[in-house]
Amino acid sequence: AAHCLAFINDPSVHQGVCPLQLSSGYTTIIASVQRPRNCFRALPRRAFRGGTFIRKGWFYTMIENLLHKADVFIQENEDALFADIKRVVDIDSVQTEGKPGMPSGEGVAKALDTALEMARGFGLETKSVGGYMGVADLKGKSDKQIAVIAHLDVVPAGNGWNSDPFCMIEKDGYIIGRGTADDKGPAVVAMYAAKFLREQGVELPYTLRLLFGTSEETGMEDVDHYLASEPQPAFCFTPDGEFPVGYGEKGGYGGKIVSPKFDGNLVDFRGGVATNAVPDRAYAIVKADLAKLPAA
Repeated sequence: AAHCLAFINDPSVHQGVCPLQLSSGYTTIIASVQRPRNCFRALPRRAFRGGTFIRKGWFYTMIENLLHKADVFIQENEDALFADIKRVVDIDSVQTEGKPGMPSGEGVAKALDTALEMARGFGLETKSVGGYMGVADLKGKSDKQIAVIAHLDVVPAGNGWNSDPFCMIEKDGYIIGRGTADDKGPAVVAMYAAKFLREQGVELPYTLRLLFGTSEETGMEDVDHYLASEPQPAFCFTPDGEFPVGYGEKGGYGGKIVSPKFDGNLVDFRGGVATNAVPDRAYAIVKADLAKLPAA
């Protein structure tokens, strides 16, 4: 447990604004992008109840040393973390028509290239699986993989923004932009966890594999293409979702409702910009005699 850090989203996620938690059995590291940035800190956890963790002795000392190093790492990397989140958030990576080597379009391909470049800068081994999935490995003693999968494509920005959704800003202790919560922010935090582990200079028992998807918002064809040529990891989780834990999600269903041409009082109605995003607005246009409508 001391070797494997996990990322979970806080249940209080809001659109475009998100607090992130990086946690293991012994510590929780919070990269708060919803609360003030000075909340970015490490908090020691209590020992496992009913577990094998012994509070005294060499093992406890090892954990304490790891927590101290995590504190130092956070202090030294906080500004760089937010700057790197901005690097990917500032890329409009809504899926568009695919091109050779860019199955989800140019914007998504640019976001993937940027993430892989970032991972290489952290000393990770990277590759692209046909442009569908990015891979960044921190090699361990075994080729068996513990994986974290995030995605770099985003849903359309929609309406109601007070700033450019593809130019991340910091305001009143918040960072705001499309993808800060879903899922570019968590993807970058995962890379920083791997960076921290690599800098400890200790070979992990398993290979830590970071996966960067490119079509999560539009059907997850990226995973199908990845599994056609790569082995499944021994364990995989995703830092994407408002629930503390989601297990066994089987997929999604989308459908279309088709009606005859309008020829009555209903002229038109519209709502939303994507089938997998809650509409921020909806409206209907109807023919009516204002004099006969009930008073508001």
